[in-house]
Amino acid sequence: MVKRRTIAGRCPTQIGLAAVLIADPNFEEIASVIEWLVAAGYRACTVRTIAQAKQALRKQRFDFALVELHFGDGDPFALIRMIAELQPRCRIVACSRFCTIASAIAAVKAGAADALPKPQTADILLRVLLGIGFEAAFPELVCSRDIRQDHIMAVLDVCGQNVSKAAKLLKLNRRTLQRMRRRSQQD
Repeated sequence: MVKRRTIAGRCPTQIGLAAVLIADPNFEEIASVIEWLVAAGYRACTVRTIAQAKQALRKQRFDFALVELHFGDGDPFALIRMIAELQPRCRIVACSRFCTIASAIAAVKAGAADALPKPQTADILLRVLLGIGFEAAFPELVCSRDIRQDHIMAVLDVCGQNVSKAAKLLKLNRRTLQRMRRRSQQD
């Protein structure tokens, strides 16, 4: 029998279903996502603190993780790194009201597959978390490659089109930046 409810801080342990770790001190904001996951048969483990998340990670394997970037009891990026190290097949998505470009980059560097700002519709959040057909379902949203290209062009403009300076600021190899710039001019 499949357990269909999530209880804060408790993790159901049925075998054979995909497990999702939801680490968020205020998961009332994403209650519709949790309800959908449970109704679809996923094992949703909801935790409110980093300490509870670490404990859950030691007890069971997760296929997906949805992590908030603001906790009162520790570093969420350390939690993302821990998930990535202990469970490398787990797809991690950071979703936070405090999601900035810098925090999104830090989350991805720590091991997250993606980072999204809150509030987000349940449909978008689920598609990104589960990695299913996001681009086909939402073609009106800007491609991440376009965002990256716009950021690179903005840095180049700030540096007065000086490729060496921009490469240093972007922490890229100068030749790599030149190739990227050439490709963007061809498109």
